[in-house]
Amino acid sequence: MLTNGANSYAITESLVPGSSTSGLPTISLSVSGLPSGATPSFSPPSGNAIGFTSTLTITTAGAPAGTYILTLTGTDARAAIGGTRSATLTLQVLTPAQAIPGVIDKINDLNAAGVLNNGQTNALTVKLQHAIDSLTTKPDQPTACNQLQAFVNQVNAFVNAGILTPAQADSLLGGPLGILAIMASIPC
Repeated sequence: MLTNGANSYAITESLVPGSSTSGLPTISLSVSGLPSGATPSFSPPSGNAIGFTSTLTITTAGAPAGTYILTLTGTDARAAIGGTRSATLTLQVLTPAQAIPGVIDKINDLNAAGVLNNGQTNALTVKLQHAIDSLTTKPDQPTACNQLQAFVNQVNAFVNAGILTPAQADSLLGGPLGILAIMASIPC
């Protein structure tokens, strides 16, 4: 996820096969180990122990880049006899400059699959390389925003020309680490 962004994760709680299904408690979810600037929310935050699904959304606002080990905990509502179960998760927080190489990898995959030719691949990757340089050397200036917008315009032109499908374009632009999320995380 980005230093300023949001990402959602599906969580499924289920009983061990063969467990009794009568008189089951509510299980509440929590997560610990988040970096400063990151906040979690669960939807729903609890459910019946017979089994339920929840979505954990982590939102970052200036969280420091890095890799964090999180602990996801389910707590039985019966204080006297209940208990907790935990699972370890890994959260990687990236700066926009660190996230862009992932998009370049997707462009190279489209080239290897024969969707993009070398010239088209170069036209896209050069814009992103320049954006990385701008984010690194001129973070207070709109230069990277302009380069990323030129990338978006080029991708849309490739869709209009029938070179990329909308789904292929979305793999570059959409999602929590796509170019549109990267643009939203910097002052564009």
